[in-house]
Amino acid sequence: LVGILDILDEENRLPQPSDQHFTSAVHQKHRDHFRLTIPRKSKLAVTRNVRDDEGFIVRHFAGAVCYETTQFVEKNNDALHMSLESLICESRDKFIRELFESSTNNNKDTKQKAGKLSFISVGNKFKTQLNLLLDKLRSTGASFIRCIKPNLKMTSHDFEGAQILSQLQCSGMVSVLDLMQGGFPSRASFHELYNMYKKYMPDKLARLDPRLFCKALFKALGLNEIDYKFGLTKVFFRPGKFAEFDQIMKSDPDHLAKLVKRVNHWLVCSRWKKVQWCSLSVIKLKNKIKYRAEACIKMQKTVRMWLCKRRHQPRIDGLVKVGTLKKRLDRFNEVVSALKDGKPEV
Repeated sequence: LVGILDILDEENRLPQPSDQHFTSAVHQKHRDHFRLTIPRKSKLAVTRNVRDDEGFIVRHFAGAVCYETTQFVEKNNDALHMSLESLICESRDKFIRELFESSTNNNKDTKQKAGKLSFISVGNKFKTQLNLLLDKLRSTGASFIRCIKPNLKMTSHDFEGAQILSQLQCSGMVSVLDLMQGGFPSRASFHELYNMYKKYMPDKLARLDPRLFCKALFKALGLNEIDYKFGLTKVFFRPGKFAEFDQIMKSDPDHLAKLVKRVNHWLVCSRWKKVQWCSLSVIKLKNKIKYRAEACIKMQKTVRMWLCKRRHQPRIDGLVKVGTLKKRLDRFNEVVSALKDGKPEV
């Protein structure tokens, strides 16, 4: 996807660049993008008066902004005038000459090599500086401070509620606070907490595994499980709960002695519960093995019975037919004997 600044640089390289052609190129290349639209579709009457070839609207996170492209092409050229370059090079101040000496030499070389295809643009400069800033922010642990303007008059002790609320909403503070309220913004690894608080514990407790050490501390302090959650390598806290936990840990020695007792008590109870759970697990496993063994025996008996029945089924059918035939023959003999003796037929 070609960016707006890249389109502006391409426009500057054309033989006859114009603001209208640049605006039309932006609309053409981004006509299906949901972040960019034409001014006449805006809800504001002032913006709707801007023609389509005079500007475009970008939907930023904080809101939609209409950019009027008048003099965009002209202002994108950041090259110094030749007379100004020569004036700087002839300066008596050595420091000023050194500041502009390398840039002017590079500009002359590029102009001689490529002419207009290698001009210095404000957009390209801005992208380079922005990439350097992003690389620096990624390599450091930067913290951002959001400044709120209390009023438009620049006076002290004057707070305009609507203006402040609009700034908070546009900066995303409302969403951040909702997320912090429902989430766990504070976090620390088990090893960090272990190294931070093991000096307050006796050697017996300091030798525990970092995860078990943290769990024992939280249980002993009586912290609500809603206020923290254990991850794979870190523990996450609700807003303000980590500071409360740190304040308790750095309290007077008498409180720490009671805390050590509670930790020991929790460890004993935890180990006892673990033994009980293991015993129940062994019993359940034994019953499951027994049930499966009985089920296997029952399945074997059923399969063997079916195989035996299938193998001897012809014999069984023959015996059944022979038995039926024998019963009929016996009945026939009884009837014949009765006729011989002159008895009425039964």
